[in-house]
Amino acid sequence: MGHLLQNLFFITGLLIHGPEPLQGPVAARPDFDLADSYARQGQLDLAEKHFLLALDNGDERALLYLGYVYEKQGKYDVAETYLLKAIRNGDERALGMLGYVYFKQEKHDVAETYFLKAIRNGDEKALGWLGYLYLKQGKDEFAENYFLQAARNGDDSVLRYLGYLYAKQDKLDLSEHYYLQAVEKAPKDDESLNHLGMLYVQQGKYGLAEKYFLSASEQGNEKALYYLGKVCYEQGKYAVAENYLLQAIAKGNAEALNDLGYVYLKQDKDDLAETYFLQATEKGIDYALDSLGEVYEKLGKYDLAETYYARAVEKEVPEARDNLARLREKQKKQ
Repeated sequence: MGHLLQNLFFITGLLIHGPEPLQGPVAARPDFDLADSYARQGQLDLAEKHFLLALDNGDERALLYLGYVYEKQGKYDVAETYLLKAIRNGDERALGMLGYVYFKQEKHDVAETYFLKAIRNGDEKALGWLGYLYLKQGKDEFAENYFLQAARNGDDSVLRYLGYLYAKQDKLDLSEHYYLQAVEKAPKDDESLNHLGMLYVQQGKYGLAEKYFLSASEQGNEKALYYLGKVCYEQGKYAVAENYLLQAIAKGNAEALNDLGYVYLKQDKDDLAETYFLQATEKGIDYALDSLGEVYEKLGKYDLAETYYARAVEKEVPEARDNLARLREKQKKQ
């Protein structure tokens, strides 16, 4: 089996929506109102146009909102320019947004400075941002501190990151507590559902894992199909596992090729197992080299098995070195 649950636990990018800049004071000028409306609808080009018109007409509130629009467009240099102008104009809401712009550019020291300034000025959303920055830097103790502060202040978006952090520390009860809270607060959050499923995989609770992966897949999370295939395999539900893995492959998941090979190998469908392991290697899945070694060893094709185990060793695939040594010992005894 070897690789079936390899690299299961992962963290996705944090979805940060900014310091809710579109909830500012009621606009008194039509260009600002229209820009606000376009921004809420995700029509950023039109929002940009009318925020610029508002600014030309003297509405300096537009500086912050232009920073928000340009950040969403990935124009970080322009966003920085407008956010710095907003800060010089006394709009302290721009501090946290500017920190996030620096974070996106991996300017972590500057980002930290602005997040801390934002927090000192009462921007509670920046607590979660700073927590995530520390999480990315491996400063788990600091990350935990700021995530907990954010959660106490009602920022539900940090709950799944607390779940992840505690899972990473093997504090599984705490991890489950926060993942369940995250799912309760946002039942359609496919990432939280996926992460909770992963936690239950980690605990060997495959039935519960299947439940949450299924919920994630119903929200359109394609990765959940792959995880469903894995947990169904672990429960011996090979036909169901085959179905989910084929769906994952159809969605472009190359890792599922290797896992489907194991489904077939377990059922002694060795030719099919070989076919999917080979396809996985063609897609750059290095640990499928070790899988091919397994199937060829099972078929008594020891020369081929040795070749693929050796290639897997070159790629530093876990278990490959032991498999190669075991095969060579077996050959000596024959």
